[in-house]
Amino acid sequence: MRKATRAAQKLPVNAQDQCLASFCRIALAIRDYKIPAELLVNIDQAQVVLQDTCGRTYETIGSSQVNCLGVGEKRAFTILAGVSASGQALPFQAIWKGKTKASLPSPKSPGYAESQAVGIRFESSKTDTYWSTHETMCSYMTNILVPYFSRMKAELGLPSDQECILLFDVWSGHRSRRFLDWMEKTYPWIIISFVPGGCTGIWQPCDVGIQRLLKLAIRREQHEHVVTEVRTQLRAGATPEEIRINTDLPVLRNRSVMWLVSAYRVVADDAVVKKAWSGCRLDADPELNLSHESLTSRKALQLLQRHEREESELWKELKPRKCSSAAKTKPDSEVSPPGAEEDAFPDESTFADYPDPTIPWAAIKQHLCSDGTGELPAQYIALEDGTIVSLDDGDVLDEDWSDASDVGEYVRDDDPPTDPELEPIGDDSASEDEEPILHDKKPRLK
Repeated sequence: MRKATRAAQKLPVNAQDQCLASFCRIALAIRDYKIPAELLVNIDQAQVVLQDTCGRTYETIGSSQVNCLGVGEKRAFTILAGVSASGQALPFQAIWKGKTKASLPSPKSPGYAESQAVGIRFESSKTDTYWSTHETMCSYMTNILVPYFSRMKAELGLPSDQECILLFDVWSGHRSRRFLDWMEKTYPWIIISFVPGGCTGIWQPCDVGIQRLLKLAIRREQHEHVVTEVRTQLRAGATPEEIRINTDLPVLRNRSVMWLVSAYRVVADDAVVKKAWSGCRLDADPELNLSHESLTSRKALQLLQRHEREESELWKELKPRKCSSAAKTKPDSEVSPPGAEEDAFPDESTFADYPDPTIPWAAIKQHLCSDGTGELPAQYIALEDGTIVSLDDGDVLDEDWSDASDVGEYVRDDDPPTDPELEPIGDDSASEDEEPILHDKKPRLK
């Protein structure tokens, strides 16, 4: 898997300066309001494609055109995930295109009872997209974030108006005057801090250490469902040519419940979540990072004292306020859909960029929590960019891998390009709660 501390997008020239200012801003709020790790939370949206595939299949050697199920899939939903600096994962919010309950997974779906037990919420966008909206954001605050904060305050013996910090990116929906005014009026004790624009790959815990694991867990479940469906048909006597995979929207939508339950089990890991926070660190001084231990450290306090004593320009910007100055607010008329802005879905790589789903979770977790320096099982190696690959014979002989010199230097060829558009295609007459099945693309394999 990819190293958690590497940026996926091009960084601003002054990215490190912006991250330092963000560090000081959060550290100052923690110092002044005595905010514990449990009350520092980062949230982030992620897109989940209903049939995301590796883009590979079996075909006769030399074939110029190769059909692969799911390539070009555009039907998707949004996950809003959150993690606290104390190592806890908050329940997911899953947002679906549609305006009624018919657009949501059925309560009879496998895993639905468990999803409700851990607090996962399924909500329709009430629009023609699956993107977060002002209404879904307010619902997340009211039904997931605030109940979590309240529970933590009760456990810690803190007053109900104890200040908390919410860290998220600069998507215009987060910065809209309507949303910020609503937050200030409804939950004045929540201090909002923005991740510097263009820096989510290095300064947002969810991007640094959570989203890839979450999506890999979903990919495993998707793969398992396909395998089970194929095996069932084969055991019933179907020939390979007769195999048909059910890609109807209601079927995939109901299956998504179990995908999310499995993903939550994976990311709800104290060590993984804490590593996501500490992985957001400054190049010049890695000891300065977003872990609560670093934000409250002697070095952090001395840094704040120095800026205060010198009355630096940074200090003038750090004077406590309920809304971070890292991003200007947006009028409602300028709020863009998440897919239209750089930080809305900042890490939307295809599943081809993810580890082999056969790699044990223990190995992936060890690799992540050790910054890629931990020892891997004998059959796996880590490439220079942090990617874990299997050395099983099937992988070594696969034509997608080329031998650079020896078994430890396998280099992966580039994957076929994918269509970046998000909107579903097909019959415009489809109802709001039913989307057309997409035509598969035919990628060329090297």
